[in-house]
Amino acid sequence: INLIFYPFYSKIEPDVNLDFMAASFYQSTGDYTLALNRINKVIENPDFKYDALCLRAKVYDNMATLSGDDSLITLEWNDLSQAKKLERKNGKAYFLMGLALYQRGRTGDAVSEFKLSLKYDNQNSEAWSYLADCQNSLSQTDPNNAVKYTNNWFEYMGKALALDPSNSLLAYRLGVSYCERNECDKAQPILEKLGPLPYLRDEDNETLRRCKKKCNAN
Repeated sequence: INLIFYPFYSKIEPDVNLDFMAASFYQSTGDYTLALNRINKVIENPDFKYDALCLRAKVYDNMATLSGDDSLITLEWNDLSQAKKLERKNGKAYFLMGLALYQRGRTGDAVSEFKLSLKYDNQNSEAWSYLADCQNSLSQTDPNNAVKYTNNWFEYMGKALALDPSNSLLAYRLGVSYCERNECDKAQPILEKLGPLPYLRDEDNETLRRCKKKCNAN
């Protein structure tokens, strides 16, 4: 029913915050000072606080990576801890914490955070792929369980690709890995969709070509 002439009709404005939108833009372009300035204007707005905390944590992470200033990592983790308390069943803050821990070599802790993230949002392809990458690191530090970690890698990477089937890098990594294990029945349907990938090194594209030939995926 069109209610435009109903006497009590009032237009509902979308839930948009211009400061948050601007902060997101500045973060994406690497202007972190402006991003922080705009985030801090919205951080106490209850409708945006969770997302603002997560975004500010990403900015602190970017700045810490560039500067090497560990105090920024502390600020990042404080924001993510606050966000997790604010919305305990939202996977975003757990994912960002897992990513920060993984990038700093704390693989075991990262695994815990990625698993919590996926508990609340199992449709996050990135979380599955990073959880897979953690298995590579764990297999190096715990070689006695390398078989378990390798099996986990294939399981998690398969879930990541299933959620993001157009991601050619995921397809390359999974397809070539199956090929190298001589599991062409699993590699073939993945590799047949791939051509040369311009962002890969020449030797990686040559590996792709060889695997496509080996597994009849041309």
